[in-house]
Amino acid sequence: MCACVVLCVKRIYFLVLNNLSSLPLVVNLIRCTFTDPEVASVGMSETEFREKYPEGKGKIAYWHASKIDRAITDGEKEGYYKIFFSNDNKIRGAVFVCSRAGELVNEIAVCMHHGIKFTDLGRVIHNYPSFGFALQQMGSEVAIESLFHGVTGKLIALLKKV
Repeated sequence: MCACVVLCVKRIYFLVLNNLSSLPLVVNLIRCTFTDPEVASVGMSETEFREKYPEGKGKIAYWHASKIDRAITDGEKEGYYKIFFSNDNKIRGAVFVCSRAGELVNEIAVCMHHGIKFTDLGRVIHNYPSFGFALQQMGSEVAIESLFHGVTGKLIALLKKV
């Protein structure tokens, strides 16, 4: 709560100093409920994302706990990761339901704050096995999938024929 107050005061101070009434006061606040499993989110909810980015304008990456090696190692059978991203691969929101959701959501919040694309997250080395490693895998999967679309995809398809 304290960080939110500080951020709001800074924004208001900036507006007053610069006389900018049109600057949006939108912030990607992290939400987390420390239950078992934890539930954490940042940015747009799935409903908001689907409204703003209908089919073809954005995607949702979903991984169940059964695909996350650390969850398997720890015996976790329930939980999932959902990352909402637009066609330019900018992360617009995320939801985590797992034992480490409160930590995972921070990495996505940093990406959103600095404009780091979901595909770029796939290039960042993560510890293995860790819950964060699944974020690297998800980002890599999206990057590989995007290679086979657009101009690059057409070029690859053409080269396959040769």
